[in-house]
Amino acid sequence: MPGIFAMFILGFFWKKTTSTATLFATTGSFLLSVLLKLLPNFANLSFLAPFGFAVPNAAGIYEIPFLDRMGFVFLICVAMMMLISLVETSRGVKTNGLEVDQSMFKTTRGVAIGAITIMVLLTVLYTVYW
Repeated sequence: MPGIFAMFILGFFWKKTTSTATLFATTGSFLLSVLLKLLPNFANLSFLAPFGFAVPNAAGIYEIPFLDRMGFVFLICVAMMMLISLVETSRGVKTNGLEVDQSMFKTTRGVAIGAITIMVLLTVLYTVYW
């Protein structure tokens, strides 16, 4: 879901993201997806056709294609997450940002040897059986 992706992107790379904003992204993305899916039943979306954001289905009703809907939901979720987070931090809500440093990405020697072994085995198998 695009809301989960927005939650990951903003939650990981923008330290001001609040928990309320991430909660909106998880629940709001589902509701926005359903709303945009059902919107052609209530509104005429033919005005979006010249821009490529609506196409007629078999019944002649203009609807928003799936990938376009997911793009709209993602952008709306990102905008709302930013708005919610900015409003909350201006009110004094503290965020619990994750501190990332290089030590989190270091592996042990055993893990490195195992990964190299698996890559060599996969290379051999693909070479022999492809």
